[in-house]
Amino acid sequence: MQPDKKLGKIAFVLDDRLPWDRAKALTQTMNVLRRDANMELLRAATTEEDLLAKMQAERYSLIMLPWHKYLDWLKLDALLGKNRGSGPTACGYFADAVDVSMLPPHPPQMQRAILIDIHRLHPLEVRKIVQALATDNRRTGIRPLLEPGSLIYCESWYANQGMGERSDVIESLPELKDSEWKQRLNSIRILLNCLWSMVYEYGPGKSDDSQLAGAKGVPRAYFQFGLDRSAIAFRIVFPQPNWKMIDLLESFWPGKAPFHHTYGLLQTHADLLRIQSVTNAPEIEVLAVLFQSRAAEQDPFKLHSLWIEPISPRLITERPFEAPGPQSPHLKQLPMVSQSDPKPQLLKDEISKVKDLFISDANSKMRDLQKLLAEKDELIRDLRMGGVSTAPALPPPDAEGLLEAFQEKYFEARFQIRQFENQILKIQQAENKDPDKIEELRIQMTQLIEREKQWIRFLAETLKIAREAKG
Repeated sequence: MQPDKKLGKIAFVLDDRLPWDRAKALTQTMNVLRRDANMELLRAATTEEDLLAKMQAERYSLIMLPWHKYLDWLKLDALLGKNRGSGPTACGYFADAVDVSMLPPHPPQMQRAILIDIHRLHPLEVRKIVQALATDNRRTGIRPLLEPGSLIYCESWYANQGMGERSDVIESLPELKDSEWKQRLNSIRILLNCLWSMVYEYGPGKSDDSQLAGAKGVPRAYFQFGLDRSAIAFRIVFPQPNWKMIDLLESFWPGKAPFHHTYGLLQTHADLLRIQSVTNAPEIEVLAVLFQSRAAEQDPFKLHSLWIEPISPRLITERPFEAPGPQSPHLKQLPMVSQSDPKPQLLKDEISKVKDLFISDANSKMRDLQKLLAEKDELIRDLRMGGVSTAPALPPPDAEGLLEAFQEKYFEARFQIRQFENQILKIQQAENKDPDKIEELRIQMTQLIEREKQWIRFLAETLKIAREAKG
């Protein structure tokens, strides 16, 4: 029996559309994911009905499907809970280049769309994303995608606040200008401008916003910027009560917005773009990430990792408008820009600091109260509807089902061993023999044979115990 791992059990449906070299690379990624989770590989021939039946006997923390099956299997999303804001979920993956024209013109009839790039991202980068997907307390915020202890700069954005020298401020940060990340300054500038545009052209930063026009001194958005050796992350959180999930899905669906549009530029230049709508609260959280693999630069006009979903307020572990302080040692105020001196400089006016801290603390308390009320509303709604946002309790597997599953697994292993033998024979008969490939196939075949022997020994021991109990 496999030991329990911190991500629990992940169901991974194989993709029969992949060429041989991409399937090999996919295997390397799955081996990395096995460090955190018990990976159950399901055959490419698995149907949606097959998977739904398995879910009656197994509890998965995450289900990973080929992207085309993910967009088609709507019953799976319904079983998990169409309006869920937490708990187990499913995502689509692509291990080969996918042109946006290959996707349907409109998002599927779901409240979310999660498509993960296993083609261009490094396996360790995929691992970070999967860890965040499969664990509720890592589902939001900026820190789960950065190394522990990474410093995160933050600031509040106010009404009618110009872009000014924000790019210069960020580019002057010592963690950036003295690192290899300066090679991606163009993407950094574009993503920063796009996030700014989301707030000040399409969001609450517009001066004609009727709901916020009279609220002077109230921040319109909260911005964070963090980086480490493997990733750069931008995060903004802002209120937008008029945006529904269907609006987010339509606006950010790949291919919907022109490449020169703010939404199109975000998808073109970010290696991972995540948009989350807080249920029962008028808040949107947007996260744009650059990875060392430079997935977006390699294929700028192909599909990149996209993650759009509603989330429960209780999943927010990094509070919006949180200010640096003893309780937040990982945060640092982003240097301010003086109107008289455009060079970046730290804000030295202690009165302004106290004012900002007071406003941030007040906003934080208001949001905590809002989240508490939202959680109670969510609980009441779930109780009235019989708990539809939570997957039903699953019955234990019956003995016949387990034996059938063992038999199916055994025959599948025998078939795979025969496939290895055929591939080795084909390579040996070829004019240009590849000894390294032959050795790799032999190792994989030997490992599978050893696993098969372990299954047989385990079953034999079980039968022996059963005979002794009867005798």
